Order: sequence, then structure tokens, then C-alpha cells
Amino acid sequence: MNKTITEKVFFPNLDGLRYIAFAVVFIQHAFSIPFEPFFPKSYVLNKLSNAFFWAGGYGVSCFFVLSGFLITYLLLLEKQRTGKIDVPAFYMRRTLRIWPLYFALVLFTFFVYSPQHGTLFPQLTPEKWKYFYFLTNMAYLIPGGGIHPAGISWSVAIEEQFYLIWPLLFLAIPFRWSKWIFPSVMLLSISFRIQHHASYDVLYYHTFANFYDLALGGLTAWLAFNKSAFRFFFESRTFTERVVIYTTGILLIIFGKSIQPDEWYLIIQRILSTTFFAFIIMDQCYASAGTMKFSGNDFLSKWGKYTYGMYMLHPLAIDYSHEWFGKYLFKDQIVLNTLFAGVIALSLTHIVCYVSFHYFETPFLKLKQRFSHIQTR
Repeated sequence: MNKTITEKVFFPNLDGLRYIAFAVVFIQHAFSIPFEPFFPKSYVLNKLSNAFFWAGGYGVSCFFVLSGFLITYLLLLEKQRTGKIDVPAFYMRRTLRIWPLYFALVLFTFFVYSPQHGTLFPQLTPEKWKYFYFLTNMAYLIPGGGIHPAGISWSVAIEEQFYLIWPLLFLAIPFRWSKWIFPSVMLLSISFRIQHHASYDVLYYHTFANFYDLALGGLTAWLAFNKSAFRFFFESRTFTERVVIYTTGILLIIFGKSIQPDEWYLIIQRILSTTFFAFIIMDQCYASAGTMKFSGNDFLSKWGKYTYGMYMLHPLAIDYSHEWFGKYLFKDQIVLNTLFAGVIALSLTHIVCYVSFHYFETPFLKLKQRFSHIQTR
């Protein structure tokens, strides 16, 4: 397939945001449970500790908003430049980007990891078939449906479900009315959350509960693409205003649960936190000042492009690090063993994902470009 436009589309600051989102997920998975008994008792320090070690859900939500933004922006740009949205090509791009590593992890889990840990493939939960159809998140709604470490793919499954229907909505609805797609999906998702407000698992794992985050990212992209006044709002913010907004958002994440009833926490707090993530995306993309931009950090910029693999493979790195190192270095010292194994796991995650990206994923990514009307980096 010939490329329509050779100019590359790239938001350099979003790689750093991806890495930060991955980091908070990693910290929760590697350190939270062993460290929690040692959290300080004082209110403020305890909240800070909880926010640092249990922020993984916010990292996943940030990934959702970011995915909705990028996918929608590219679809709008394709429509502008080519006059249409090539849905088969869109599906091929998503397939070549997501499927190879996804199925590599699922197959490794079922046929290598599980036998190593005393579980043969036929003995796995009856929900195992859902892992082959990007329904991992729905498997989690059934007791015993989470199959470690492939269970990490539950959020990727939601994104794949989103990718399946999102371009079809733009085909089914006249493009001049496409702006109504976003609030419609968001309202339906909020209605679903309210209806199931008493079920934590449904609010956290169900597709309809999470589509709000992705649609909000899409709405942010539509406004950025079509409304110069919306972009100008972020371009014109002063450094002080940006610091105040960032600080307010972080404080909301740290202390927000204390001011809301538990049964409404995942509804109200999720709306506020995802709005904050949408602000960060726009601020990183369009703020005129270079301060507080993630592209200024070479480490974040370099490793941000590997975060899909890092997100998918870090549970394996954590498990094997604990098996190989974490039980033996400091006798009966749970915290020290966890800390040491976590540092090893983080290093191993970087190494494995670097190798995976360049020697396993890259051939598929090169093939993916053949189906691209808009070049991306």
C-alpha cells in the first residue's frame, strides 16, 4: 500500500507520559503488598505511601486516555488527508502492533510458565478461551478467571475491543455529526458505572466501564484537531497556572478517596482523574513553554517507545526475579528481598523489552507501515 503523506506525525512528549504510566503500574505490582504493612500511620504520610505504591489503576487509566487520543487524532488526520477512513488498513495496523506480543505472552503463559509452576494447560480455568479472543478483562469477572501472568493483558483486551468498534462508528455516523460520538459513549459508560456502582470488579474490568476513558481521549483529540481556541487555551497557560493544575491533579489522586463515599469512588474519582490526564496530554502537546515537558528527559523519551512490551512482560520479570534472587540474598528480610528483586525485575524488564522490540516486534512494525496512510514514529 502506498503512503498518502510522507510527513511523520509524532507527539514527542507523550513517550515520557507512557513511561510514567508504566512506572506506576510496575511499582504497584513489584512492591505494594510487601511494603504496605510498613506504611506510616500518620494520615498524610499514609496517603502519600498509598498513592505511591497503589497508583497502578491510574497508570492504566492514563494509558486508556492516551490511546483514545492518539487513535482518534490519526483517524481524523487520515480523513482530512485522504477523504476517508480505511477501516481494513486500520485493523491491519492494530493487528500487527498488538497481536504478536500479546499472543506470545498468552502462549508462553499456558505452555511454559504454567507447567513450570505446576499447572498444565488443560487444568487451567475454563475461562482460558477468552484470552485468545481479547476478552481477558471479562475473564476477570469470573472467580478464578485471572490467569497469571497473561492476566496483565486485560487492559490491552479492552483497547482491542475499542479499536474494533471505534472506526466503525465514524463510518456509520455522518462525519459532520461525528463530534456526538464522544459524549454519547461517555454518557453510556457513566450510566453503566452508576448502575454497577456497588461492584468494584465490574467498575474496574468491564469494557463498558472503561470506554469512558478512551472516549474522553478521543474527544480531546477531536477538540485539538478542530478547535483552535481549545489548543490556544493550553498554548497560553503560564508556568504558574500549569504548576497549580498539575499540583491540584496530583493532590486529587492522593487524597480524593478520603472525600468521597467508597461506593462512588470509582465513578467520580475516575472522571476527575481522567480529565486531569487529558489536560496533561494537551499540555504536553501544545503548551508553548518547554518547561515541564517530558521530551526534556532523555531517559523518559528513549524508553517510552518500549512501554507496550514493558507493560506486558513486567509481571514475568517480577516473578522470575523473585524466584531467582529475591528469596536468598537477605534471609527473612521481606522488604529488602522485595526491594532487591524489584530492582532486578525493573532492569530485566528493560533488557527483555529492548530485545523484544528490536528483534521480535520490529519486523511486524515495518510491515505495519505498509498499511499506513499517515506515517508515525
